[in-house]
Amino acid sequence: MKKRENIDLIAPIVPRVGIGNLKILTHIKDYKELVSSFSWIDPKSLKDCSVSLFSPFHIGYEMKDALIMIFDVITGKLQRICAIKKYEGTLLGKIKVGMLLE
Repeated sequence: MKKRENIDLIAPIVPRVGIGNLKILTHIKDYKELVSSFSWIDPKSLKDCSVSLFSPFHIGYEMKDALIMIFDVITGKLQRICAIKKYEGTLLGKIKVGMLLE
């Protein structure tokens, strides 16, 4: 799986801007179609995309093993994007998720 809707799992990681064509501080309404395709976490039938509460004020949308988008419930803005195991984009054209530090 390389692409899902607007998310490009091989797009570069751009500090203070975003990753996977997702932009920090973008309002959730701009990702309405994308986030409405996610389902609430159900341990028995965990699908590729899920939704969970991180705190009373933060909701997370996760593409399983690829990335997590965390939105502020009060402002509706994308606060954090976490690249995880299967995200293939690079930071500065050479640093990838899971690389060993030497």
